[in-house]
Amino acid sequence: MNTVTERGNEEPGGASCLGRVLHYVRILASGVFAHSAYARVYLGSRLYLPFALVHYVAVGEARGNRPHPFFDPLYSPANLSAGGGAAFARFLSERRSGPACAEFDADWYVERHPQVAASGLSAWEHYRRHGLTHGEDPAPDVSLEWILRIHKRRRGRLLRDLMGLFARRVREPWLPLSHVELARNQQAFRDTVDLDLRQALPERRHRDLVFVQTNGRHEPSLHDGARRFDLMLNLYAEPEGALGAADYVVRQSGTKSTAIALLLKHHPHLLLRYDRVLFLDDDVEIAPETIATFFAVMDSERLDLAQPSLTADSSSYFPVLMQQGGRAAPWRPVTAVEIMMPALSRRALETCGSVFARGISGYGIDILLGAQVRSLGWRVGVVDRAVARHATPVDSENGTFYRYLKSRRIDPMIEMWDMLDGSGETNRIEAEPAAGGRAGGTGAAGA
Repeated sequence: MNTVTERGNEEPGGASCLGRVLHYVRILASGVFAHSAYARVYLGSRLYLPFALVHYVAVGEARGNRPHPFFDPLYSPANLSAGGGAAFARFLSERRSGPACAEFDADWYVERHPQVAASGLSAWEHYRRHGLTHGEDPAPDVSLEWILRIHKRRRGRLLRDLMGLFARRVREPWLPLSHVELARNQQAFRDTVDLDLRQALPERRHRDLVFVQTNGRHEPSLHDGARRFDLMLNLYAEPEGALGAADYVVRQSGTKSTAIALLLKHHPHLLLRYDRVLFLDDDVEIAPETIATFFAVMDSERLDLAQPSLTADSSSYFPVLMQQGGRAAPWRPVTAVEIMMPALSRRALETCGSVFARGISGYGIDILLGAQVRSLGWRVGVVDRAVARHATPVDSENGTFYRYLKSRRIDPMIEMWDMLDGSGETNRIEAEPAAGGRAGGTGAAGA
């Protein structure tokens, strides 16, 4: 709605010049405007701090910029204006009694802090002066401690970081601000996927299984009739052409993690009948002979969690997983393996497979798998004797997989940090010191 000026006429941009000056003075005198945070978030540098309030009054409010993390000028129709700082000035003149933003629940805050009534302050003003300073939560679905840990924010610059985070929520309104919100987004994702088992062997043909998360564009040679492993295709989308011969065909429109979790929940015998299972992404290039070599090393070296090493031109976050040529040993101990192609022994899958149900994107699952397997004294390794290639660049902003996740309200990095929160684990895969864990028992791992 338009703002009627004190002079009774209106400018196309909203308030009159006099109105804008009055709003500027009122906001400045309140001491509430977050000058530094506004300059950094909306103007790109703290150097513009002297011009922050001028910018807000001139154009910022009309654009929906926040003058304080916990005031959104476009949150309520009662606060809508054509700019000029009128919405925030009005809010301040009314002693902060109106609706402020989606991230602040006044009734909830007062219920949790009965001292507000005796303070003579509005709930918003009490939160600004006391609650925010002491790290109190402003709403049931907003946890400041969780934001600090999971979004990697700093308590010393909380105003700026909250301003930036809330600005991001304009583009991504689903962005979680608490574990509760994240869990709700994850459950909403899971509720939309189910598992359709289209084809399955009555009994295994080989000791080992290769699971491929695919839309039909995986390595064609995996269908070689002379392969020494059984092959399971999990279709996350219907293939454009005909599929090669496979022992199992599953349709599940979610992610690799949700597919594995659903298989372990509804058809565990299809995986646990095998001594080892390799879970491949469809953009990993690896020959059947290499897979056979890899499984042989897992067997002879009693590895419970492993992956083939990567060629030097592969895309990976973790340099330790690249092949180290000239080594006499067939494998190296590492803390974890990457989600693009983890292989688990039967006992590791049976004991630690529940980790796959903890996330959607796969981020963090690989780290926790490694931690759990190592905690049992079992071996985790990267096999240099078997080499695969992952040529697809990881594009976490515009890649198809990542755009799909965000369209379904899942941010992989937030999911990972939430999963690792309190575990003592970092987001890195590194070389495991010394022997890399005990073999754990006799015979082949998982046998």
